[in-house]
Parts: sequence; C-alpha cells; structure tokens
Amino acid sequence: MAEEFTAIQEASSFAAFHHRHQERSDGTPYIAHPFRVCLTLRQVFGVDDIATLTASLLHDLIEDAGVDYDDILARFGEEVADLVAGMTKDMRLREEIREVAYDEQIKAGSWKLKAIKLADAFDNLCDSDSEKREKAVAKADRAIACAEGEEKLGDASAKVQGVINDIREAEFAQRMLEEARAEGGEV
Repeated sequence: MAEEFTAIQEASSFAAFHHRHQERSDGTPYIAHPFRVCLTLRQVFGVDDIATLTASLLHDLIEDAGVDYDDILARFGEEVADLVAGMTKDMRLREEIREVAYDEQIKAGSWKLKAIKLADAFDNLCDSDSEKREKAVAKADRAIACAEGEEKLGDASAKVQGVINDIREAEFAQRMLEEARAEGGEV
C-alpha cells in the first residue's frame, strides 16, 4: 500500500511541476484538472487501480506540457506511460482526422484508458462554462461511445450520461424561461 501511495504522490508532484505555468480557460491552475480526474476515478467511479490513478494525474503531460513518453516511462513504467500515450492526440494530423484517430485509439485501449477518458470528460462537463458546454457534451458523448461494451465501465458511463442529461435539462429549462419572458409571460 505504501508503495502504491508513493506512486500517486510522485505523479502528483511530477504533474504539478510540469503544469506549473498553465491555467485553465477560467484562470484556475491547470493542475486542478488532472487532480479532479484522479479524484473522479477514485471517488465517483470507484477505480482503485494504481496505474490508472497514476496515469490520470499525468494524462495531459505529453499533449499539453511537452513531456516526452520516455520521461514518463523511466519514472512510472510502461503501463502508465502507455496509458498517458493513449490519452494523447496526434497533433500532426488535421483536426477532423485527428479526432477520429483519437476516438479509435481510445476504443482500442484497455478499460483503464477508457476509464481515464470518461473521468476526463466528466470533469470537463462539470467544469465547463456555458460557452464551452456544447463542445464538452459532444466530447463526453464520444467518450461514452468509446467505452461502449466495456462491462467494468457501465456505471462510469451512466454517471457521465447523467451529467449530460442534467445539462440538457437545465439548458431546456433555461430556453423555456427565456421564451416565456420574451413573450411577456409570467415566470
């Protein structure tokens, strides 16, 4: 247990160091996102696999922080490095090709990779503002599709779908409220 906890501590420090100058679009430190993805995996989805939790903390390092696969491999081992690589889009490709290739990469991956993707989508849904919500919902729908048929992830997929449904219901209610106000009706 202590060895496993050490891996999580080391991954937390490594990710925090490499994301130290980055911010989310809302101005919060970027590192909050990988931490929330890890917490979502553990606390919401019930994942206790150390490699999955460790990779979740590191999942954006190759794509967003310029960390090399080999650096992750040397520090955290092949399984974690492969999971992080699986969460990395090939930015050399045009966007429409890149997104399809990325979805196929997730679909072909292990349940662990799909779990990280679902937790990533879950966090982005919960963290998105109204301007980015439609894009976050579309990405979450794709993450659910990638995890389809993975028995271990049925509950996780359902939880992400529940957030999507809540967002859509809230948006519908907001539109109805706006229409009623525009028509001069009482609200």
